[in-house]
Amino acid sequence: QDSNQDSNQDSNQDSNQDSNQDGNQDTSVVSIGENHSFHVSLSSESIYILEICNVTAMSKSEIFKSLGLTSQSKNVKAHLQPLLDCRFLIQTIKDKPTSRHQKYAITDLGREYLVYIKGIK
Repeated sequence: QDSNQDSNQDSNQDSNQDSNQDGNQDTSVVSIGENHSFHVSLSSESIYILEICNVTAMSKSEIFKSLGLTSQSKNVKAHLQPLLDCRFLIQTIKDKPTSRHQKYAITDLGREYLVYIKGIK
């Protein structure tokens, strides 16, 4: 059991070092209301996506063009998908996730997160 704990600690330290080495991760504990809090680790690019989608819903290509990145799957997985997973962004065409007309819009939770991180920086 001790060796399991040691290997788990080592792997946790390794993963923390990996995310800290790229320097773009912002890890926060977010509390929404009295009973809801969770850990969020977002890249600076993801936070920028939230900020621009706070102005208007945008397509994937518009989002990544404004970042100076391609909309390749590795960029989507790194910067857009975490926002969808946290429910900070939603797809505007829910029943057609791969539609060429798909756009991404910020949610109330995403707006609350922006207010939260601006308050701590």
